[in-house]
Amino acid sequence: MGRLEGRVALVTGGGTGIGRAIAERFASEGARVAICGRREEKLKETADAIDGKVTYFTLDMRDLDAVERSISAVADEHGGLHVLVNNAGISGPTPYEEVTHEQWRDILTTNLDGAYFAARAALRRMKDHDHGRIINIGTIGAHTPFPGWTAYCASKAALVGVTKCLAMEVAARGITVNSILPGWVKSDMSDAGVRSIAAAMGKSVEEAMPAILADVPLGRMSDADEVAAMAVHLASEDGRGMTGSSVVISNGAYMN
Repeated sequence: MGRLEGRVALVTGGGTGIGRAIAERFASEGARVAICGRREEKLKETADAIDGKVTYFTLDMRDLDAVERSISAVADEHGGLHVLVNNAGISGPTPYEEVTHEQWRDILTTNLDGAYFAARAALRRMKDHDHGRIINIGTIGAHTPFPGWTAYCASKAALVGVTKCLAMEVAARGITVNSILPGWVKSDMSDAGVRSIAAAMGKSVEEAMPAILADVPLGRMSDADEVAAMAVHLASEDGRGMTGSSVVISNGAYMN
């Protein structure tokens, strides 16, 4: 029997990268999994790859009313909700002289507002003392500066604060709330980040990689499955004693 047998889980941003890896791991551990995101074709690819064990629907995390309606619908469809993984997010450079108000709001609304109101909607449908889990996917940029990426770092730093506050609010209900803070992870988002950094350096991606990894003691990027393994731990009974925590997976790029 899998560690998540009988649990219902929703993974936002579940069509690619870390979200897809978490959905795959959760399904392999016995959970009934729903995924959502903006790109239907990616969601369908993931659902098909997991052999029909996953349902999916499109959702823009900036539409806060839709976020709350959709999470309630997932709970109705599956007869409850045990685990929410707030993985959906957007990034991109936002140097202070160039960032527009629209860019700033898009990142903050998606990464922070969407995650918070998704958590609120999920908490309303989670039963007390019934394995309730909220897992927020952040970044080490919540604690260490990425110059020129202020909106992204600000959104994820605030999400750490949300994690701690919600953990205190719902502890008496037996629900845990934690964050995972990855460093570089092989994904579409990191590929875009590497390309942006390389362009700013006036180098190709291949030329820029040694400099990008120079501040990573283990000299590597993580695989998405490493983050997924930690998500399973936090969602399972093995992680029942952890709440309000931020677990860093960064190959040494940031050390608590």
